[in-house]
Amino acid sequence: MIRGINLLILSLSNHHGERRHEGKRNGRFCYRGVIGNISGGDMHPVSALVDTGATESAFPADFLEYLRIQPTERRMQYVLADGSSLECPRGFAHISITVRSGETLSGICPVAFWPDESGQCIGATTLQILTLAVDSANEELVPVAALRRGWPGAIPLNRFIPNAGHPAGVSVSSSSIGCSAV
Repeated sequence: MIRGINLLILSLSNHHGERRHEGKRNGRFCYRGVIGNISGGDMHPVSALVDTGATESAFPADFLEYLRIQPTERRMQYVLADGSSLECPRGFAHISITVRSGETLSGICPVAFWPDESGQCIGATTLQILTLAVDSANEELVPVAALRRGWPGAIPLNRFIPNAGHPAGVSVSSSSIGCSAV
């Protein structure tokens, strides 16, 4: 039975036998969290590279299958850092991350069923869903406020869709756009 999986270890030993975190040298770092099936069941600890250049989080396909996470029918095309591409299944997992303050942020996040352990990471979409930002100087994830930028209020539809000249079956009111049977 898998109790936890360390998906990527970014630590090296120097010539004195001391352990150092590779992230201190080049800005890469791993973060711990837990992952599970969106239908419930056990959550399993993971440690994965934080990668804001990756759209979605990725974990080994056999691990996601062990968790009984189901891939969707649509396969996704992922472009890798070297410019090559890889097509693999995609599904949704329950991911939770506890930050330094002790707050745990959880959500249903898209995950790529990676064919091996080479691409496992916590991607930008997971960070956005969990409202987390990267503090690379301190190698940690920090909670941030969710943003809603753009138009500050209701859009007056009659300004953009004049009442005259609508196609048959379209009705316009100040609060909604609807279609009526023709």
